[in-house]
Amino acid sequence: MKLAEALQERAASYIAGASKLLADSRATAAWSTDTDKALAFAARLALRYLPRGESAGEEQVRLLSAVTPKGILTFYNTVPALADTVVVLHDEYGLCGRLILDELRKQALRRTKARRPDMYEKLDLSSKQDRKLLKEMEAEDHEQAGNFETVGEGK
Repeated sequence: MKLAEALQERAASYIAGASKLLADSRATAAWSTDTDKALAFAARLALRYLPRGESAGEEQVRLLSAVTPKGILTFYNTVPALADTVVVLHDEYGLCGRLILDELRKQALRRTKARRPDMYEKLDLSSKQDRKLLKEMEAEDHEQAGNFETVGEGK
């Protein structure tokens, strides 16, 4: 049993090291990332793929790959089985993909809140990622409201 625990600890430290390396790579890539372009792309994706009007969209969170004792396990058939349309974001450093996905999530939440407040109230937004996005949305909305006040005052 102690051997299994030691191996699990070692695996955890390797994964933590890989995570730190990825975070450093993302920080380096952030210097050359055109954030405005990524956000504009997300806005175009939202216009094209998010439901319009009162229709309800659907979000499904799925495990598509995992690191196992036998290597990396990938469920290749899951996405085509669940989705009619697939948009692939090739993002070597994982920076723009995260920006785009976060922006799509924000837009979906804003649309749901505006068009279907009954559904919005039922959403579970307690995850760390959702709390972060809600905080960003609140700051963006506050900033936008401040800009409207400034414009309205003729400044």
